[in-house]
Amino acid sequence: MKRIIIGIVALVMALSSTGCGEAKSSSEVDNSRIENSKTSSDSEAVLDTSSEEESSRDNEPQLNNSKVIASGDCGEKGDNVKWKLHEDGLLVIEGSGKMKDYPINRGAIGGGWGSSSNEMYTTPWKDYNERIKSVVVSEGVSYIGTCSFAGSNVESIKLPDSLESISFHFGVLDCLSTLRIPKGVKRIGIDGDRDIYGLFQNANLENIKVDEENEYFSSVDGVLYNKDKTILLSCPPKKSEVVIPYGVKTIGAYAFKGCEKISTIELPVSIVSIEAYAFANCTELTDINIPYGTQTIGEQAFERSTKITSIIIPSSVTSIGAAAFSDGLGPLETTDHERITIWCNSDSYAEKYAKEHHLKYEYIG
Repeated sequence: MKRIIIGIVALVMALSSTGCGEAKSSSEVDNSRIENSKTSSDSEAVLDTSSEEESSRDNEPQLNNSKVIASGDCGEKGDNVKWKLHEDGLLVIEGSGKMKDYPINRGAIGGGWGSSSNEMYTTPWKDYNERIKSVVVSEGVSYIGTCSFAGSNVESIKLPDSLESISFHFGVLDCLSTLRIPKGVKRIGIDGDRDIYGLFQNANLENIKVDEENEYFSSVDGVLYNKDKTILLSCPPKKSEVVIPYGVKTIGAYAFKGCEKISTIELPVSIVSIEAYAFANCTELTDINIPYGTQTIGEQAFERSTKITSIIIPSSVTSIGAAAFSDGLGPLETTDHERITIWCNSDSYAEKYAKEHHLKYEYIG
């Protein structure tokens, strides 16, 4: 099966909203602009067409009859995609085709990536970010653009079966606890990007669920995999325990990055590859078993996972990337020779790696 491409930039954590369920103190909505944005069609009620069962599923938001206070276009290259913001904080994206991309305006950041100024955002609803609590993307929309919901306080989102592609960093969504990926999604990322990056690295995210009819993705216990479950793509950072099923061959790049609640991970003997940054910033991780059969450990795979003081690397490993066990202070393990011990076989690649990088090592057995 063709490998699934996942893309999300490293700034995702720094651009998070200031509080879940609370308005941002750093900016206020210009009420006169809200009033001026109303049109006669926007003020019409939106009927709830969903069943009670659908409404209760994972607390997904539903279309409602709350008054529309702002609206506009958000379609890409003439596609008929529009947005409406309801008085109760529901943002609706509707129409047909693709949304525009809304990349971060880096020139407006000023005080740094943590700046809360809405000027860094380029969405047409940026002035109302603090009001946005939920999102419904209606049937007919096929693509969600870059940074679409960045800076908002979205706690729930509903995506349509018509959705085929989600761009990288489609929104920080730091208040979102559960995300459901519908059956039509084929790609989450950037066309041509080889790396599998950590997906939806948001502080409150605990579950990623995938429609069983989706042909490209699957999930087990809230963790995202490719369809045949040979690649673990992304673990939500709020997970405290993960059981990886036998058959998984690859831990994707960035897959566990920022999972600060996990202390131990048991890898199945089917694992062949641990990709770049796979366990980076796992600050509570103290114990991990790398099984015999594993062949590659990617660059910075355990970067800043500084509670790991020893690691057993089997003789099957033939490649270890640069700064695989770095404490994050430099491109090479300049300080890690004091912290970590590599347990390895004599004359193995792991022994060679340890010697080259001045790491402590002991022989197995």
